[in-house]
Amino acid sequence: MSRDDCEAGMADCEICGSELDQRGGRPRHTCSAACRQTAYRRRRGTELEALRANAASVRPDAAPSPLSPPSWLSNSPRACPITSSLRILGERGTLLAIREINYGVHRFQQIARYSGLSPDVLADRLRKLENAGVIERRQYSERPPRYEYHLTRDAGEELRPVLRALAEWGTKWA
Repeated sequence: MSRDDCEAGMADCEICGSELDQRGGRPRHTCSAACRQTAYRRRRGTELEALRANAASVRPDAAPSPLSPPSWLSNSPRACPITSSLRILGERGTLLAIREINYGVHRFQQIARYSGLSPDVLADRLRKLENAGVIERRQYSERPPRYEYHLTRDAGEELRPVLRALAEWGTKWA
């Protein structure tokens, strides 16, 4: 960039070479969004490298600063059994399908009718529950192939007290 460019407030994009207007204190890009993203990543990367180099130059083998947040306090989600359970059971209608199976309703059309779920949504939920080992399919007709859905002896049966507790909570508070 020459002195004339600087006085005029003009510069070239470091990625694609197109002209940038820097009047008003902030550069206004006339190049593509991908070019702007690349420039931002480069700028951000050099800032992070400078911060790391500065931290390492102070004391390379120093313990973490008492002012830095503890390792357990991060922006990432906390590992938790409730979170894991909600990945399996937390979608809309999943517990309704399990409720109907628990009540003894085992055929697809009846589960759909009593739970109020559309057939597409119910099929998706039942497939996910089967993959998670909560329910199992049992064929009751060969032509056409039709299945009943039952709670498994381990994971499925252990949901009964959870359903009961949820029903009691709903009766009292909802």
